Amino acid sequence: MSDTQWKAKIANSSWQAGGDYVDINGFEFTNPGSGGYAVNIASAKSVHILNNYMHDFNTSGCGSYGIINETNNPIADSVISGNVIRHAGNYGAGAVNCVTLQGIYSEGARTIIQNNIISGITGWGIKRNMAPGACGPGVISNNTVFNNGGGIDLTEHSDAGFVCAWDYNSLTNNIVVNNGTDAAGGGRFGLNFYHVTVTHNLVANNMVYGNKPSD
Repeated sequence: MSDTQWKAKIANSSWQAGGDYVDINGFEFTNPGSGGYAVNIASAKSVHILNNYMHDFNTSGCGSYGIINETNNPIADSVISGNVIRHAGNYGAGAVNCVTLQGIYSEGARTIIQNNIISGITGWGIKRNMAPGACGPGVISNNTVFNNGGGIDLTEHSDAGFVCAWDYNSLTNNIVVNNGTDAAGGGRFGLNFYHVTVTHNLVANNMVYGNKPSD
């Protein structure tokens, strides 16, 4: 934990959070150039990423992960809250205009993603992929997501096909505006439910406006 918020700076960061019950709170992260991310949660439970400033990643390159990255190895009970994430990726680098670099990429069980401000990411602001045993419940709430390649993406599929159902989750009180407006290829929508098949989810009170090709 940084004693003074954003005064402890981690340059060229690619922090591996592999232990249970860890709080990463109040740091500044950056890794410009052609690689790197802020924090990767792997094989850990109850990791809390709180109140950090994460900026300027892969500014001359691209990647296939999130600036905050959560991969199911397995992972459970992560909290990603209060972070400012901005400026990552380069539309001129990588495959298909660098849509593979996300602000937050999540695969864990019972993950809470809330109160984050995410902008200037070439891919999705928030991308929630299902993984076996990690389909819900989960919370995405009170986030402000703007000027990214796309807003918030939820999918039950991987490249290999159906994984599991996105069920018993909530998507509430998010502001999702102006995503895709400057993205090469025309943008990736505001809210995107990709092969989401179930009905036990709460989607309410989201402000979604001005996204391309549509909200």
